[in-house]
Amino acid sequence: RSEANSVFGETYSQVVEKAVSGAEELQAFLDAPEAQVSSGWPSGTVADQLKVVANIIGARRLTDSERDIFFVRYGGWDTHVSTVVAAVV
Repeated sequence: RSEANSVFGETYSQVVEKAVSGAEELQAFLDAPEAQVSSGWPSGTVADQLKVVANIIGARRLTDSERDIFFVRYGGWDTHVSTVVAAVV
């Protein structure tokens, strides 16, 4: 690791190192047997995201986390685009 020439560069470097370290730690948790959930999951974007959430919850004993917040992305709710197109046509 090299030192940065500015406070901003050093701060950025520390944030990136912490993010990489956290990602590696999370991957180790997800690879643990405790994190493996049942195999009957459907495939699809939302299902894949929910399976990862379930795996993290399964590994919770390993993470020593008191509280976790999960976000999954599920699009397709904005119907205004089609309304505007219908009004223009």
